[in-house]
Amino acid sequence: MEDIAYIIDVILKRLKKFDLKEIHDVHPHVIDAFGKYSWPGNIRELENLMERAYILEASPILTPESFPNELFTSDLSPVQVKGISLSLAEVRHRAIEQSERFYLRELLTANRGRIKETAEAAGISTRQLHKLMKKYNITKEEFKTLSSYPMFQHI
Repeated sequence: MEDIAYIIDVILKRLKKFDLKEIHDVHPHVIDAFGKYSWPGNIRELENLMERAYILEASPILTPESFPNELFTSDLSPVQVKGISLSLAEVRHRAIEQSERFYLRELLTANRGRIKETAEAAGISTRQLHKLMKKYNITKEEFKTLSSYPMFQHI
């Protein structure tokens, strides 16, 4: 976590090499959210989020509006037991939801938002995938955007 600002800077410089946008910084709210996030996908997940935001951003800094709303909600932070207020079942439930959400986002990214391919890769029906996407407020459109920018597919 202490290296997050440096990592953000490196990724931003790399993105600038592929595009002529004049994006030079990241909004403080985004950096704050990055610091609170558990990063189950490590640097790869951070790169994917920044790539997507870079593509969507129209201002000179990466703003919260260019990132998924879930990044700014507490249920993406690490599962924490505060005293004994949560039961083991609740902790397990939250961990499963976090894992499912992350897994689905990774598969949708890899399949560029294509539902049929993502469902097949997950070993579920397209109907089940749609239900899970609705549950986690995930839309296929946010993953299709990246596919129209082939220069970012190998970063």
